[in-house]
Amino acid sequence: MNAILVVAGIIKRGDLIFAAQRNEKAHQGLKWEFPGGKVEEGETPENALERELFEELGIQTRTGRLFSEKTHAYPEKTVRVLFYLTEITSGEPRALEANQVGWFSKEALVRLDFSGADGIVAKEIQARM
Repeated sequence: MNAILVVAGIIKRGDLIFAAQRNEKAHQGLKWEFPGGKVEEGETPENALERELFEELGIQTRTGRLFSEKTHAYPEKTVRVLFYLTEITSGEPRALEANQVGWFSKEALVRLDFSGADGIVAKEIQARM
């Protein structure tokens, strides 16, 4: 089975990291995640991330360097997630598609109920940022 390519943004403001709680009707509903989504045909990962963050949160962003890459197998699909450091260039994130969103300290971040690979990356953020 081929992995679905997904991108996620790690957005930092001061000492806080942004996370979103998935909509209850979504795959892995009510789990927390670093926001992003699927890379569409013909898109670069960076363009996909900027599009997804605008659609999901109403913000303009600039994609920075790749922070981490994880492959995670769910029972129904396998995803390869590219986690990028991301900067907000315009707007304030709003829960347009998420159940709720928030800014968290690194200590609070690792206590959230994350989906799949996002929990592993939350621990990497705590250790490396």
